Amino acid sequence: MIREIITDKNMLELNPHGDYGFPFYLINVTLSAYQFGRFNCHWHPELEIACILEGTMTYQVNQNHYHLVKGDCLFVNSNALHSGCMYEKNDCRYIVSTFNPSLVYGYEKSAIDTNYTFPMLNTDNFSSCVFHEGTKANATFQAVMKEMAAYYTDRPVCHELHIKSRLCELWAVLYEEFRQKESSAGAGLSEAKQISRLKNAIIFIHSNYNEPITLDEMAESCHTSKSEFCRIFKKTLHQTPFEYLLRYRIQKSLSLLVSDTCTITEIANQVGFSGSSYYSEVFRKYMHCSPREYKKNTIK
Repeated sequence: MIREIITDKNMLELNPHGDYGFPFYLINVTLSAYQFGRFNCHWHPELEIACILEGTMTYQVNQNHYHLVKGDCLFVNSNALHSGCMYEKNDCRYIVSTFNPSLVYGYEKSAIDTNYTFPMLNTDNFSSCVFHEGTKANATFQAVMKEMAAYYTDRPVCHELHIKSRLCELWAVLYEEFRQKESSAGAGLSEAKQISRLKNAIIFIHSNYNEPITLDEMAESCHTSKSEFCRIFKKTLHQTPFEYLLRYRIQKSLSLLVSDTCTITEIANQVGFSGSSYYSEVFRKYMHCSPREYKKNTIK
């Protein structure tokens, strides 16, 4: 079964992250379960922690790109734009958990919130951090993530309390890392502005992918010049705006192919291609088969 990050038009992830009673979610994921071996850019107010169990991957958080290998652990802050993909076509298996920070601070303006969570959640300079294997912090993250995974899967009595206590343990490690990085605060404002512009451009692409889109229109959507827009896009996502657009159009066409209600030409037009020949050419580039072959192999 193909996994998918479901988002709204603003790229806010709509997949559940636990529930009101216990806002915590954890899953063991294989990257190849996603189409193209990648999950698209999205964000969510919950915090995210990932621990690599096997393989390697590239993880992008705002303008930071991490090459993660077995044992590495990554923290993604609230509302940070992030995506992930295979590194040199190698698969990756990892644990990822998302949680509401209220599990750490309890209630707003508590001493824990005021001193330790609010400063980290409301900064432009700590969108993410990685803990590589061989460090004390990494050893703590690996051990705690595996403990939380066991509690979450087995659901013994008091598993919620055990998970909450482990999150507080991790937060103490994260806060120490945050304190050490506070001195570089000057660069954060510029990055935050660029990421905001990038979000606007991606929202524009997602909303208009089925129409002809020009580079001028994409740049205008984030109120910047074409050259600056292309620079920010390539630097952050490691692909050109048109490469992203074409990949997104192909992704949106897959469900139409499987539904078996439209011809190849109709599908090409519905997702923004000028004709079936060009659609088939781009489809083969990204999917390594023709639309008809994909349809036949998926429906059988």
